[in-house]
Amino acid sequence: MPNRLGEAVGRGLGMGVGLGLALGAVGALSGRGLRPVAKAAIKGGLIAYQRASVAAAEAAEVAQDLYHEAREEREAEEQARERLPHGGDDGGNGVVPMRGER
Repeated sequence: MPNRLGEAVGRGLGMGVGLGLALGAVGALSGRGLRPVAKAAIKGGLIAYQRASVAAAEAAEVAQDLYHEAREEREAEEQARERLPHGGDDGGNGVVPMRGER
């Protein structure tokens, strides 16, 4: 989802900036004073960029939290395996041999 959001905002930002530049160029060439319209389009692009930045930062924070939680759980599982009477020797496949099967 964050990827789709980034793509959509990127397109919106690009369109806003592109439209602003195009209108500014047309306004400069025609002398009609489309500068306020171009400025408004650029402002819209900046707002979209700012909102996308906040959303991306929040998504990155959630991803970091998940990563750290998974890492801590994995380390705890490894420590628990090492404390097993057979020394955590599961052959690397996660299957602990039953008594007498060594």
